[in-house]
Amino acid sequence: MEIIEEAPSTPTSPPKSPRRKAQPPSSSGRKKQFAVSTKWEAEAAANGGTTRDFHRFFCCCAERLGNMFVFCKRPDGSPIVIAGPCWPFCCFVTVPLILGACGAVSYWLIIRENSALPLWVSYIYFPVLGFVLAALFGVSCTDPGLMERVTDEEAGEGGWFWNEQVGSYRPPGALYCRECGVLIQDYDHLCSCLVFLQMRM
Repeated sequence: MEIIEEAPSTPTSPPKSPRRKAQPPSSSGRKKQFAVSTKWEAEAAANGGTTRDFHRFFCCCAERLGNMFVFCKRPDGSPIVIAGPCWPFCCFVTVPLILGACGAVSYWLIIRENSALPLWVSYIYFPVLGFVLAALFGVSCTDPGLMERVTDEEAGEGGWFWNEQVGSYRPPGALYCRECGVLIQDYDHLCSCLVFLQMRM
């Protein structure tokens, strides 16, 4: 099941503001300010920095970023381990299906004493299973391409488009995901069945 969300963005410019030069994130040591939903920011500010939904009961140790959850990040704010809004389906449906099916195959066809398969099959099967789980984690819990908020008018003159949902300019190919509430570079789709986050092309 694939859910593709693309909010309309217009090439019009935001309200005029004094020009400023964007500062390199590494030279000044500043933390990155990601382009998240301005509606979510206003709601979080009104509720004391949090959003009142069921996620807060299960992801209380994570930092909210739109509808995404940052569990580990670098000093500049770049996420290392991050989960998206579809984490319940992946945790309670996808992962149990993989482990349940692979566990049944392991018991009935590989590790039973009267199994017809030779022992060397297990030396291939279990590493492949580990690789599948590691790949699932890598796809679902790493940075999908979060973009920083850019309000510099020079970006608009360079062919970028103004996105009202996040209050930021975006380059061609970057789109706003309504489910995640963030601006994603090279956005492809959000898969609620297989992964937490949207996958990049």
